[in-house]
Amino acid sequence: MEGLKENHGELLMVGDLESIPLSSVHFCRQTLLCGRNLLTAEKECAALLQESHQLRLTNALLGMISNHLSILKLIGSNYDSEQQLNEPLFYLLGNSKIKSQNELLQHALSSQLVNPTQQCYFDRLMQAFWFKNFSEAAQYAEKYQECHQSRRFPDMFQTLYLGVSAFRLARLEDDKAREWVDIGKEALSKYQTWVKYSEWNWQNKMKLLEAESHACEGEVEIAKIKFQASIDSARKHRFVHEEGLASELFGMYLEENGNVDEAKQQYALARSCYQKWGAFALADRLLKSTVS
Repeated sequence: MEGLKENHGELLMVGDLESIPLSSVHFCRQTLLCGRNLLTAEKECAALLQESHQLRLTNALLGMISNHLSILKLIGSNYDSEQQLNEPLFYLLGNSKIKSQNELLQHALSSQLVNPTQQCYFDRLMQAFWFKNFSEAAQYAEKYQECHQSRRFPDMFQTLYLGVSAFRLARLEDDKAREWVDIGKEALSKYQTWVKYSEWNWQNKMKLLEAESHACEGEVEIAKIKFQASIDSARKHRFVHEEGLASELFGMYLEENGNVDEAKQQYALARSCYQKWGAFALADRLLKSTVS
């Protein structure tokens, strides 16, 4: 992340207004996807939002605000409320008609802004996935793909979120089980290729998809081993958010199979990871769901 900061500073020094928007959007997206502490990420990205506003980089602001709303939702700050019409995030756009995340997406769609539209769809996908609304996540993953023009860094995470969602839905929707499994296996196949180029970045994600795949096949013991391998890999490579994700999904799988006590242990580990990440909304949701 420090390298991205330095690069952005150099662009500002030379006044490269063509590259600055791309740099700002990329930095904010990286801070969210790579597990940087969300409280730190919120401050850094808020500063870049103000900078983009001052430079009148309107199109960049659309995607950056969408990304920022994801950060705030994970932290637990509700800035997407009809009761908070004076929220300065939206007023940065200078458009009084945009007062919610849905209206932000609709503005991007109606203005035929492909990149901001795709960024908005990705944020809706990410929010649905992290809050375990797998059906909604799959729908937004498809909409994201419909906007696809060239390969982007978030594509890898769209593949992960769709793959895990598909494997989960295969166990919930019997009539579409085979179709969902095929989607999940396609995602797994991609990660089995990507991990050859960067074990550090992609191994824990591949292991998680393998765990979900074995879970769909009813291979309980192998699935357990793969879930633990994903947790261990995420911890080793310092992806605390994905360590929490794998722990939570492992807990859900254990609970499905009647191992309630073991599931509670995994949920506790997941909550601890989410708190370290700064995703207090995820930790609170998990606590409430396990208590109930």
